[in-house]
Amino acid sequence: MFDITSGGGEGPIAAWGRPGTHAAYQVPLAKGIKEAIDVPVIAVGRLDDPILANAVIGNEEADLVAVGRGLLRNPYWALEAASKLSKETQIPKQYTTGF
Repeated sequence: MFDITSGGGEGPIAAWGRPGTHAAYQVPLAKGIKEAIDVPVIAVGRLDDPILANAVIGNEEADLVAVGRGLLRNPYWALEAASKLSKETQIPKQYTTGF
């Protein structure tokens, strides 16, 4: 499995010289590698919107998505994403009092 990233300094750069100016900006890199080799790939790059992350998987642009900053901001991201996508999930027993 490969985690596909340009390292933030390569690939799409905005006019002011910073990478990552739009959501899913690194997904084309993952898609290209996924199409070229028969190995699962992980897409990265501002994929913290659950609908967008789900679309990347559903459109077969990647096999998995990494949600680094989204999980740093919100450790319950996966539970909230499941709710937003109307997916059935179980809240861990230890967390039930918080929900």
